[in-house]
Amino acid sequence: MEGKRVRGAITGFFSGLRDLWIAIGITLLAFALLEWAYVGQLAVRERMRGSDEVRAAREPGHPYAGQEWYPEFLAARDATREKYDAWRGYWAYPTASRYLNVDSAGYRLTVQPAGAQSATRTVFLLGGSAMWGFTARDSMTIPSLVASGLRAAGFGDVAVINMAQPGYTIGHELATLTRELSRRGPPDVAVFFDGINDIRTTQLAGEPGHAFFEGRFGRLYEVEAQRGMFGSLLTAGERSRLVGRIGQALGVSDPWKTIPQTPETCPRLGRYFRDVHRHAAGLAQSWDFDLLIAQQPNHAATRKALTTFERSFIGPEWHVTFTRDCADAIDSAMSDVAGHSFVSYTRMFDADTASVFIDRYGHVSEVANRRLADALVTEISARLTRRAARTP
Repeated sequence: MEGKRVRGAITGFFSGLRDLWIAIGITLLAFALLEWAYVGQLAVRERMRGSDEVRAAREPGHPYAGQEWYPEFLAARDATREKYDAWRGYWAYPTASRYLNVDSAGYRLTVQPAGAQSATRTVFLLGGSAMWGFTARDSMTIPSLVASGLRAAGFGDVAVINMAQPGYTIGHELATLTRELSRRGPPDVAVFFDGINDIRTTQLAGEPGHAFFEGRFGRLYEVEAQRGMFGSLLTAGERSRLVGRIGQALGVSDPWKTIPQTPETCPRLGRYFRDVHRHAAGLAQSWDFDLLIAQQPNHAATRKALTTFERSFIGPEWHVTFTRDCADAIDSAMSDVAGHSFVSYTRMFDADTASVFIDRYGHVSEVANRRLADALVTEISARLTRRAARTP
């Protein structure tokens, strides 16, 4: 009798384990199906948005109206991917297409004039997506236009290297410069092209010196490195787009939720830029290269009379007043080095009547890229000339 009770207990225990395993399996299967369905409808909506973007580009008022290359470019841009980088968070994978190419080292292709392969001088161009060329073909990015502009100005021995990456802030670029100095040695001139990404991340974090989605990177590291095997099983939940969307709906997690600002937020960002400038200037002095930090134009900081198209993409979540105040704070904090190692292009397009800005992220048209490149060529040429004059 006792043996029967023991066997019954054992049988019941394993039966319970089986039922629990079946329940877990059904739950995981249901979750996987829901995730698959949610990601699938997101893909459909993203394709529809892409189609809308292409259609919008054919409407009067869009800078690329009637230009048939843009849909193919957008498809190539949306297919680009990044890999983890311990120094900077992420870095680009190589990619190849007709209008957008990234080489094996992760640099966006800069179209160099003939003879640049044997160049004896180099220019590093650092920045976020605006410098990288988020709305421009390879031949019309700011770095490619700077390269051709320098050649036209008589600097045929200069190679231009595009070290920008989408989403990068000035802090990423300082890390990139430090990294590349040890790999390549110093350039003759290093240019930082920044503003909108640092303003936006300051708005999201409530203070300067942060990156987009840094909390997500941190959580994934903790899961993989510190929680062990069972913690790694939670990674699926951490990476689930459905779970993320539910979290946003419940107010638990929202990567675009801003922190309430104070009157001191923008001045702190200005001082942060000044501190980064101090670090970069120290590197420039130690490694003997010239430095230029440029503040990029954006749709909020400009005093331009915005076109109907440009007004169409400015939503309240972008806090135009905050963006403008922070851009002004950066200019103010850098005023003592303006004309030497800082220049602001926030007002460059004030008098333009045509559409210049493509979207709310500070990206501009290829025509506007040429204006910016011409201005940078003037700055870079002066520095190259001074350096050549002091060479024995």
